[in-house]
Amino acid sequence: MPTLIPSEILNLAKSCAIHWGKVNATLGTMPLTLRQGYNLAGFSTDITALEQRLAQMPAIENAYGIALAERDAGKAPLKARLKQFRAAVQNKLGDSAFATELPTQPFATGSEATFLKAFDDMADLWARINSATLAGFTPPLTLGKGYTLANFRADLTAQRAAYDKTRQTIADTTLARKARDTQTKAVWERIKQYRNGCIEVLDDTDELLATAP
Repeated sequence: MPTLIPSEILNLAKSCAIHWGKVNATLGTMPLTLRQGYNLAGFSTDITALEQRLAQMPAIENAYGIALAERDAGKAPLKARLKQFRAAVQNKLGDSAFATELPTQPFATGSEATFLKAFDDMADLWARINSATLAGFTPPLTLGKGYTLANFRADLTAQRAAYDKTRQTIADTTLARKARDTQTKAVWERIKQYRNGCIEVLDDTDELLATAP
């Protein structure tokens, strides 16, 4: 089967519907029907459904792209905060056990679970530091410009929400693409059936047979 480009199949189907109308006009009281009684009205309904599906796809694809971009944009700020956090602990608590437990930077391209684990570790360690009694240190620990653990937890929650949104848009896009492809294939099959139908009902010398899409 050739690669089916939905927009091209839609255009071909529209041409086919116009041609089908002309064939029916020629046949008079015995209009052309295909397998299982499929007729021009049903074909027109399927064309409209495919056209509506294709009109919806840009919004679905854009939502998918935006969600991915938002998810990825949130990674760098978290990594920057982890860098600050590591520096702050090493600077202020370098002689403590906390310095030995610092999480390392995750790869931005890593899985959701792998990426977020480093920041969950950071939040837990930060909370322990804020609750600890250490000589020469007065909690809570803050980073540049007064950035607090509460601020960090809010940013981490936002990043989790971005992952959730991306996961949902991926599911929505996958379903929409599958539905589009299924509809496209169904219309294409009817186009092929229509061509055979024309051969069945039209004379070899009929111009409509020669011009069938």
